[in-house]
Amino acid sequence: MSSGVMVDPDVQTSFQKLSEGRKEYRYIIFKIEDNKVIVESAVTQDQLELTGDDYDDSSKAAFEKFAADIKSRTNGLTDCRYAVFDFKFTCSRVGAGTSKMDKIIFLQICPDGASIKKKMVYASSAAAIKASLGTGKILQFQVSDEPEMNHKEFLNKLGENRQHHIVAIFVTVFCFSSLCVQFECSSAFHLQCFRCLSFCPQISFHVACDDDSDDASGVKVDPSCKNAYDLLHNKHQHSYIIFKIDKNDTAIVVEKVGDKNAPYSEFVEEMKKLVEDGKECRYAAVDVEVTVQRQGAEGASTLNKVIFVQYCPDNAPVRRRMLYASSVRALKASLGLESLFQVQASEMSDLDEKVVKSDLMSNQRI
Repeated sequence: MSSGVMVDPDVQTSFQKLSEGRKEYRYIIFKIEDNKVIVESAVTQDQLELTGDDYDDSSKAAFEKFAADIKSRTNGLTDCRYAVFDFKFTCSRVGAGTSKMDKIIFLQICPDGASIKKKMVYASSAAAIKASLGTGKILQFQVSDEPEMNHKEFLNKLGENRQHHIVAIFVTVFCFSSLCVQFECSSAFHLQCFRCLSFCPQISFHVACDDDSDDASGVKVDPSCKNAYDLLHNKHQHSYIIFKIDKNDTAIVVEKVGDKNAPYSEFVEEMKKLVEDGKECRYAAVDVEVTVQRQGAEGASTLNKVIFVQYCPDNAPVRRRMLYASSVRALKASLGLESLFQVQASEMSDLDEKVVKSDLMSNQRI
């Protein structure tokens, strides 16, 4: 898993009780605690104490209680969470009249009040929980504030979806001035998504098709990245590689490679130059030399460990941070970086050599 966060088995078990059979739960809220995604709350239909029929109000009453629970558990949307909600609604379909439908939506809430590191942990751990839940195709929404998480907005989007499989809505909440919406869906669905969202001038979005994109952002990984990484990891011909998303926002490319014996300090200095005083994001792979004392061995020994760096500073534009966060999985998958020690940095001090080596030494992979 990209962040090293594990998923508790109860997560999948609880989700099955929401999505299969008699559907015991109406919604579930998850959180990351002690480096693990766990079930924080699983609420049944009876616990909602609703008197009306869900299809009559298209789950409005249930959704409002769900949203209020999320707000309470995140201390007024100042903390991060994942959640799933069983959305029951009626939908008018051409030639078929009005139909009753059920869709399961998946939300990732990462408000502005949460620290950037916490938001990055939730973003980089989302793939793990989604794989555990088996949510399949997902629609991804980046929401800037509480009003954009309202019942009507979700109902409009779900009503536009004419496909009959379970749809998960992946929501990342950032309390910023603009909104970037990302979709991962079939080509036939793109125009429906566009019609659904085009009424809002504050929304910009990237649409990625299954047949031509490497990740939800649509950003591809240039072959030069794999070639350079193989020279670093397997042949130790580079000391570091810095990657960037090109100016067209279409591909991850190699920007800088360090000579074989270049010190770690050179990597940091190059990063400072390339990120323009903390206004740009970057990825990097760095070959770090550490000194270890192995049990039963005389004296200390040195070994080299390759680490992966994701640098997304607070001062970088919101859309750049979102683009880098949503494209990182493609780079890791292409280069085989999932098992590496991960450094999530929001400022240059996070890349301090002593700090990184100390964290690396304390990691159990050493």
